[in-house]
Amino acid sequence: MTTWIEIADRFARVLETGDAAELERLYHPRLLFTVRTVGTVHDRDGALATFRSIWPLLHDVRVEIVDRQATTSGFLSQQVLHATGPDGTRVAVPMCLVFGLRDGLLDRIDEYFDPATVAPVLDAVSVG
Repeated sequence: MTTWIEIADRFARVLETGDAAELERLYHPRLLFTVRTVGTVHDRDGALATFRSIWPLLHDVRVEIVDRQATTSGFLSQQVLHATGPDGTRVAVPMCLVFGLRDGLLDRIDEYFDPATVAPVLDAVSVG
């Protein structure tokens, strides 16, 4: 059986490599991905579509793990996402992700971050 730390490591690698196929393998069919900061909720297909539209525009993505903790239903990851946008803007986005697990897959992700930290890259993405 896959452990939560193995799933956490796989998720971080997906962010760094942009491997959408691996992300699809990690997501449970009933995934709910909520960006709590802005209030958007995506099902599995919507979360994958968002990843596939934004991630190819990012470069030099690195995930800095600050802390991880197991919970009764999954795990928490405190991390900093470092990336370069299409216009060369470099960002460091501190975030907290709350993951739920079902059948060894991610079935819930609640993401918290300061939207001001990603605004420069999102502006470049929407213009590019």
